[in-house]
Amino acid sequence: MPRTYEQINGYEREVIALMLKKGSSCSEIARELKRASSTIGREIQRNGLPDAYASRRANQRAQLRLKTPRRPRKIVGPVARRVSKGLKEYWSPEQIEGRGTKEGKEIPCAMTIYRYLETSEGTGFQNYLRGPGKARRRNRKVRERIHNRVMIDQRPPEVDAKQESGHWEGDTVRGPMKTSHCVVTMVERCSQYLVARLLGDRSAFELNKRAAGPMRAYQMKSLTVDNGMEFASHEKLQKRTGTMIYFAHPKSPWERGLNEQVNGLLRQFFPKGTDFSQVTPAQLRWAVEKLNNRPRKSLDYQTPNEVFNGFTFALVN
Repeated sequence: MPRTYEQINGYEREVIALMLKKGSSCSEIARELKRASSTIGREIQRNGLPDAYASRRANQRAQLRLKTPRRPRKIVGPVARRVSKGLKEYWSPEQIEGRGTKEGKEIPCAMTIYRYLETSEGTGFQNYLRGPGKARRRNRKVRERIHNRVMIDQRPPEVDAKQESGHWEGDTVRGPMKTSHCVVTMVERCSQYLVARLLGDRSAFELNKRAAGPMRAYQMKSLTVDNGMEFASHEKLQKRTGTMIYFAHPKSPWERGLNEQVNGLLRQFFPKGTDFSQVTPAQLRWAVEKLNNRPRKSLDYQTPNEVFNGFTFALVN
């Protein structure tokens, strides 16, 4: 698996400085730090002096470069005056862009104006807008990754064929974005039997704490989940319960279609927008019991409870 790129850090700069004093080449330093030699060469060129490289000075130059904008400011001088004049007339950024283009004047695009309104110079003009402005998607932080996933392609064929019980699908059902409470749901693939638990938040620690008990109690052989960060500690959960955990491919909810369907059934009792911090465990158990005792056409109108207990009875006897 290729290494995810990370910026040169202070420790690595100290190693570079020491090895350069010993006469080491960029290739030798790169091997020591497990970096590309071109990365070491660029670091020396950017943050060193023509005749020397000092780690402290290199750190200072790197920090200064991080504070320097990579793109030149577009809303300055006459352009800034045109934009501010339009905003004070209660024009939207789209109207300012369109009018300026029609008159043949130098004017930035609407999105640039929205970005300008988020800067210290432009925040004073936000009151002239009709709404809060366009919401722009923020890049996810690098830390938001799930390591060492075992993908659904490696799942045994008997799981896909539903040839044996004990294989489950899991996910979380969340409330409004402003709340952190949610529900973890697990559905047995053969019987469609549902198990659900309330979570105080969507952290991996909280999910592991609340899901481990049912996973051990029902002796789950496998659990197929999506790529939410609440499953980031899947290795700890797997070790704690003995359940093999598989991940569906990103943006492929059909690979856990049963779980998605049952989550939709649960929404009959807890519609979208439900604040799960106001839902009690007893209320959730009541809804789960109703679903587990509802006949399903796909089960020849048996209930999930009947099919699941039938499997359990067969295993015991």
